Amino acid sequence: GDTASYAYPYYNDLIKKVRPDIIIHTGDLADEVKAGRIPTAKAEYQENVKKISQIFKNSNAEKIYIVPGNNDITEIIEKEMPFATIVPHDTQITISGITCILTHSCPETSNKSSWFFYGHGFTGDTHKPEDNNLNGTCYFNAMWGPKVFLLSEKKVFSFIRPESV
Repeated sequence: GDTASYAYPYYNDLIKKVRPDIIIHTGDLADEVKAGRIPTAKAEYQENVKKISQIFKNSNAEKIYIVPGNNDITEIIEKEMPFATIVPHDTQITISGITCILTHSCPETSNKSSWFFYGHGFTGDTHKPEDNNLNGTCYFNAMWGPKVFLLSEKKVFSFIRPESV
């Protein structure tokens, strides 16, 4: 989540190396563009979504979930990524027996879950990666960097989030 377009090559390389079965993006596909709030940024946003769309499409992932963020335009995502599953905030899914919540903002949810995936969380987010219990409740803020999960083994691998070109 909260992916700046300058980081697309990094994520493309990571996805090629990992070859994930599932990709979860928690919103703001071209974070620096702010198209959800600035109507004149729509064309630039769409061009960036086309680029990240190709990365996701070429991943050969079995399932791709996207939760539109406050800087996204859902109609553009739907048009450019017909192969992805676009879900609303606070969507509950089960992956390999683990109940997960997919949302854009820091989870304040009425749904019960084991794992929470979200993109925003600096304001008022008290969760920390070191507090996660892989056999209990876990919070995964996309701002903490990309993660790869081996769900059957309940292992998490963290990668450094690229800050700039």
